[in-house]
Amino acid sequence: MATFKLNDKDIMNLLIDTAISQGATDADCILSRSRGVSLTRRLGKDETIERYEDFDTGLRVFIGNKIASVSTNENSISALKEVAKKAISLKTGARGLRSIIENVLMDTMFELPSEPDINEVVVNEDVITKGSKPILVHAKKKKQAST
Repeated sequence: MATFKLNDKDIMNLLIDTAISQGATDADCILSRSRGVSLTRRLGKDETIERYEDFDTGLRVFIGNKIASVSTNENSISALKEVAKKAISLKTGARGLRSIIENVLMDTMFELPSEPDINEVVVNEDVITKGSKPILVHAKKKKQAST
């Protein structure tokens, strides 16, 4: 099954539209992407080159005169919708989003330090609605730099 990727504007619209459709009076969103490269040199020789990418979104929700905010890194479209819906339905606003994410990641937060090769933790709709375990994505082996 192919994964559909939204562009940045569509991601922000999805978050805001979901929050408003679930009872927020207003909302705003910020999205950040960054990429980089690191080089390790030991004893005068290039040892490894690693590339990285970061993706973060922040959602601020207004419910009447209450304001709450949450930030998250990459999650599936369906998970983002479900988290926003659940938070609004619990009348917790966006602060509830953090609580929901912390609850579904509780075991994972304690397991990750002993799993150094985990590159990404994916929270999808089943994790939020059915209590499934998050998907752990293992890092690819490091490439040796050519000399």
